[in-house]
Amino acid sequence: MKQAKVASKAAVTRQEDSWQQFYNHFRNLYERTNRLKTIADNYKQSLAVLTNTDLLKKALDAGEISVLEYVVEIGLYYEVVNNALEAERDYRKARAELEEWEL
Repeated sequence: MKQAKVASKAAVTRQEDSWQQFYNHFRNLYERTNRLKTIADNYKQSLAVLTNTDLLKKALDAGEISVLEYVVEIGLYYEVVNNALEAERDYRKARAELEEWEL
């Protein structure tokens, strides 16, 4: 009888531990998804405001900047575009993982 009580209590403890691990994983995933969304949104806003490729082209054509300056500036711009795309991808992957649990 005593052994059955101990086994029962151990099973309950294991179940509670499993639930706590699941909850912590889900909460961490939710928080990570929110952080990634914030990062992706910040990149989108920055790109909307800072897109100056047309101005760079005009400055190059007018001789106001050198080809080297143009290439460097365009390179920086596309680096930000790439970072924005990576942030959006990471957010969507995390969100898809989070939405798995809704099914």
